[in-house]
Amino acid sequence: MDRCLKRLKSVNEPNQILILFCVRDRVKCWYCNGGLQNWERDDDPWQEHAKWFPLCEFVLQQKGPDYVHGIAFRFPNLRRPTIRNPANPNQLRNIQSGQILRNGHRNGGPEIIDPREEIRSLERKVDGEMSSSELVEQAKLMGFDERTIKTALKRKYETTGYGFSRLENLVESILAMEEESASNRSEEEGLATKKATPSIASGLQEIRRLQEERTCKVCGNEQASVVLIPCGHIACCIGCAENASTCPICRLRVRQKVRSFIV
Repeated sequence: MDRCLKRLKSVNEPNQILILFCVRDRVKCWYCNGGLQNWERDDDPWQEHAKWFPLCEFVLQQKGPDYVHGIAFRFPNLRRPTIRNPANPNQLRNIQSGQILRNGHRNGGPEIIDPREEIRSLERKVDGEMSSSELVEQAKLMGFDERTIKTALKRKYETTGYGFSRLENLVESILAMEEESASNRSEEEGLATKKATPSIASGLQEIRRLQEERTCKVCGNEQASVVLIPCGHIACCIGCAENASTCPICRLRVRQKVRSFIV
């Protein structure tokens, strides 16, 4: 991990930062999700990224088509994996055939959207509506928790891109969330019960075993309460012990019988 971080630090150039998410020797580009691993000490991240993922809009914008062409042209038959956010597929064929792209990325390039900025923008919208929306105030007056209202607003923005226009829709969303939460709790309690069931069954089996051990081995009905000497087994009730000449468990000859009391 330290080697990987040191390698990534060397990537930084003025106004150009290749952001890679690193796990051990594996890294991924934040923009195209292209992954690389099995790094050598002298590998350059920009070059490797351009070599394997020349369609990445971010590399084309930051390093330029000439740079990508110079690297990708050396490996025309390389089997490159599919990535998200690719450039026009024709561009890769042009790069590999030797045609340098001079338009589309040199001066402008795509807009690079930082997912973290999208999250921050969403939070700003939700916070703004929480502090200024009349619907939110009405929902609070109805007794709904502020955190629940905020969660409902966030879900609405994530799915549609805008907030609630009617109080009824906001209330319906909150009630649906509460119902979903209650259902999840019921499922968790059900799982907890299932986990506890084996322990209960094991305890019942142990109780049955003890009851069988304390039952008279002759009649099978009364509680065994007589110790047979010399084997020491408590195997007979008082009635059956009177006629017992051998132990019903080990068949050893009985020489003496002693009444026992189990408390």
